[in-house]
Amino acid sequence: MLNNYLQQDNWKELLGIEEGPTKEQNREIAQLLFDLYVTEQKKRLVQYRDKEGKALYRTEEAGKGYLKNARYVITTADLVKHVQGKAVYGIFAGKELSKFLCFDIDYGSWEKSEKWARRIINSLLRHGIKREHIHLSFSGKKGFHIDLFFEQATSMKIMKAFYEHIVMDIEGDKHKIEFRPTNMQGVKLPLSLHQGTLVATYFVPNDTFDFLRGPLTDAKRNIAYLQKAKENRINTHSFIDMCRKLTPSINAIAVEHKHISQTEKLLTHAKANLANTFQSVEDKLEYCKQLLLSRKLAYKGSRHNATLLIGQYLRELGNTQEQTTSEVKAFITEAYTNDRNKLGEDTTF
Repeated sequence: MLNNYLQQDNWKELLGIEEGPTKEQNREIAQLLFDLYVTEQKKRLVQYRDKEGKALYRTEEAGKGYLKNARYVITTADLVKHVQGKAVYGIFAGKELSKFLCFDIDYGSWEKSEKWARRIINSLLRHGIKREHIHLSFSGKKGFHIDLFFEQATSMKIMKAFYEHIVMDIEGDKHKIEFRPTNMQGVKLPLSLHQGTLVATYFVPNDTFDFLRGPLTDAKRNIAYLQKAKENRINTHSFIDMCRKLTPSINAIAVEHKHISQTEKLLTHAKANLANTFQSVEDKLEYCKQLLLSRKLAYKGSRHNATLLIGQYLRELGNTQEQTTSEVKAFITEAYTNDRNKLGEDTTF
């Protein structure tokens, strides 16, 4: 019934959707999607439509095939195409970290998938996840995605253990409620058109599942929804603490992750400075590119901010902690050699 409803010629009018998002609105939606979802920029999932009208997927990577000259394949420019319906992209996690956890639900029919989505939401609420932290979206065919966004990229091991705990709690089927994203298995982003059904994918109220009375499908609603989702992201350390109390396996992983918490407490002031300096993720990305290219600091007294930003950037690209530490040390050593005047007089190596 839902598909029939959305495929009517006047479905936008029936749903009260505004026509023609502006370029600025599409850009803002793309930026918000990037901030909430994107950890790995060098690989993407692409959904496309074959000659028979079936939706298929392929993985594309920077530096390979027709993208051999590309450094990144998930940018805000790519996501603008996604929200315009000109492409349908999915994203992958980094090797160790992800900005979000997705329960990818497909029980073969919209009705069954809704039933299990409600069970997951109820379980999350019982485990202390607030309703405003739970983001439900319709996949465009017969399933749902339930996303949890985090303030910082978070350990995949902890997310996976938490996912397994929730699925076990509701006695669900891990083949029909899948853990996404991973570094090898991507997940389709919302707010585009499913290429098999040509039906919009969009956020749905997680309490009523009410598709017909105001689904979040027009530009203004999407922007407002995503802005609120960004403001209400789950605190990473609170999540880890909550997981530590669940099972011995999660507790062991949380202890392993503890050093990240200790380190980040020392960087609070630097992070506040960065937030005030850069207005968008792309600004930070461009700054990092210039630092790594020039191998010297941009201005005097910026060593702490530069090392923090480069470290975050490299980790979100999927580098291990050891690789990131090595690269940051190499950068600072070369920066000291290339432009000594931009480091304090008491700086030694």
